[in-house]
Amino acid sequence: REPALAGEPQQVAAPEFLRPERPAPLPGGPIERQGDLAVASALGAAAASFVATRSPRQAASAAAAAVPKAARTGRIAFAAQMGRALARRRAVVFDAGALHRLDRVDVVVIDAAVLDTGRSALRELVPFGGRAPETVATQFYDLFEPARPGAGARTGDWSVRTPSDDQLRRAGAVRAGRRLVAAGLDPVGIWEKGRLVGLAGVGAEEPADWPALVRAATRAGCEVHLVGDASPEIARGADHVERRVGLCQAVQRLQARGRVVLAVSASQPDGLDAADVGVGISVPGARPPWGAHLLVPDLGCASFVVESVKVARDVSHRSVALALGGSAAGGLLSFSGPPWRRGRRALLPVNIAAAASFVAASGSAIALDRRPRRQITASRPWHAMSPA
Repeated sequence: REPALAGEPQQVAAPEFLRPERPAPLPGGPIERQGDLAVASALGAAAASFVATRSPRQAASAAAAAVPKAARTGRIAFAAQMGRALARRRAVVFDAGALHRLDRVDVVVIDAAVLDTGRSALRELVPFGGRAPETVATQFYDLFEPARPGAGARTGDWSVRTPSDDQLRRAGAVRAGRRLVAAGLDPVGIWEKGRLVGLAGVGAEEPADWPALVRAATRAGCEVHLVGDASPEIARGADHVERRVGLCQAVQRLQARGRVVLAVSASQPDGLDAADVGVGISVPGARPPWGAHLLVPDLGCASFVVESVKVARDVSHRSVALALGGSAAGGLLSFSGPPWRRGRRALLPVNIAAAASFVAASGSAIALDRRPRRQITASRPWHAMSPA
């Protein structure tokens, strides 16, 4: 993707910003917690074994059985397969360590600017004069231009344009217009033969991949925070909206509270660099957000990264269970057989558990990669389409 990312001089130049320090240590995940326990278990097992047998070799065998090899092997295998899956989606991994932190993410922070499509969509329709809502909606969709919602358009007897206060007053639509404005919508009039027969409430178009991203975060047990100016329709999908702070400030505020943050942005590299997993979206012709750990081509690929959080967490928990099982079996085998073979026997179940963890984690990542990709549906409802 080098021509697309670095084709122009202004794209290559990275903005100058100081790399922010994390305000609090990165919290450990299930593998880190099991690793701490394994160290204590290894020391305890070695000490107990030495006291009981007075054999350094026996003590070493008991300590070797406590090595949490399967836990870290699972995480490494999953991260490696995720890197391949992202490459197939034309994403670039700048920091592979971010893939190792996916299992600890518990909050997703979205820069609201990436949700701005520059287009509008119908949110509410108020017909007048006894006209059927279906007829008014069909004519509106035939004439409406999402990129220019207030622009006048005409076909035969029908037209759409932004009404004046006087026109609303003559049609008795002042109250309806005020209600739409109070809801954060722009009123656009539908006219038939010069008579106002309907009022459309137009708002920002919701990106096609936004609902999928929210669902993926919800399944992973993550909160969704929006940073910046977002329309009311889009903001309803988030758990929290912060309109007057930058992405970097919002990320560090959450990190100071002990949260692990995945951030998505196309234009705030300092915030992406500050995040624990920074997902930058490359916009054609614009300078890429070089502070990102993962550079993806669109919001759909960012949604795939968010979807992987739950799978990564499941992989880590399963890998820890395999590591514990391998260590328990290795501990038992370290006391059986000839003394000169006990160390090797103790490591056998540990290595088997690591191999099983590798295969299972790789399979989980491959299954995630093979999930059907969501098809983009038409933004216009089928029942509002013209028969022609």
